[in-house]
Amino acid sequence: MRLKDKTAIITGSGTGIGKASAILFAKEGASIVICGRREEKLKEVENEIIKELGLEAKSSKKVLAISCDVTNQDDVKKLLDKSIKQFNKIDVLLNNAGVFRGSLIHEHTLSDWEETININLKGMFLLTKKVIPNMISNGGGSIINIASILGMVAIPEASAYNASP
Repeated sequence: MRLKDKTAIITGSGTGIGKASAILFAKEGASIVICGRREEKLKEVENEIIKELGLEAKSSKKVLAISCDVTNQDDVKKLLDKSIKQFNKIDVLLNNAGVFRGSLIHEHTLSDWEETININLKGMFLLTKKVIPNMISNGGGSIINIASILGMVAIPEASAYNASP
């Protein structure tokens, strides 16, 4: 995929795979929207991208950090509205936000189960559903869903995660 002059939203980009993807996409020329629940982590990634690209922090229009709970429709709408306002379009959505809460299924709390399913599945659904109209009106785009091998090869003490690849 050619990323020069593309705009990408990367969820869960404050750490791990999302952070690495955001940095790589930016190095490849994409404008990046980094989002996650922890603002301080997003600011660190934003600053790292600005530094990596040799940009002026105050004038950088290549990276936008937005705090977002992907399970909340209002947050998702704000994320897309702000992204489109700054970059005019969305070319790539990388659904990476996820959470792991491990325990034996008979000891797993309903709250942990719901949080895992909501973040890992509902969040992907909400963002995908909301970004598709923009992609269609702009002639296309790419949606990348990060999944775990645990969706195919389950492990003990990970029932909700195994069910939410």
